[in-house]
Amino acid sequence: MRYFTRLGLLLIPAMVLISGCSKNKDRPNILLFTLDTLRSDAVGCYGNAQIKTPNLDKLAHEGVIFQDAMCQIPATLTSHTAIMTGRNPKTTGVRFRTGHVPAFEETLAERFKSCGYQTAAFISSSVLAPEYGLNQGFDQYEMGRLAKQEEKSSFERKAQETIDQAISYITKNKNNKPFFIWVHLYDPHSALLSASALFDYV
Repeated sequence: MRYFTRLGLLLIPAMVLISGCSKNKDRPNILLFTLDTLRSDAVGCYGNAQIKTPNLDKLAHEGVIFQDAMCQIPATLTSHTAIMTGRNPKTTGVRFRTGHVPAFEETLAERFKSCGYQTAAFISSSVLAPEYGLNQGFDQYEMGRLAKQEEKSSFERKAQETIDQAISYITKNKNNKPFFIWVHLYDPHSALLSASALFDYV
């Protein structure tokens, strides 16, 4: 069964196409998949013939690929805030890592939730922890071990842990109402992760 009927390939930094409510009862499931600090020239579908990224390349072939996208600011929290709100950092006030998304800003999750979607996020970096405000509108905002008090000193978790959580959620909820899911990976940010290990995921 295909859970996602339409998917645009989004690399961070990127622009997001926001979809409104549909009168069709068979509304599509929506997946926002962000990879922190992954450059487009390190992905096959953007022309790199030497690096193998078959899963991303397949998504690009079956969906929509953006050739000309710019981020508002090259920082994790601020860039994701711009994606989730559609507004620039000067407007939201989230211009630094320690910023906080104002409660009055409407997020993608809040918009989808108001349209009858169930919403969930699976996050790999403490930079996007709930206390910064991007959890607005999400029924679930999962960070695995990063959410535990004893793991507060940890900065990130591996992609496999995050992806496994997301897959488990999708499997359990596939017959319920449509969902908007955000999956965020942080592995490219880490100098400790080898390129070959990362490309096993992408």
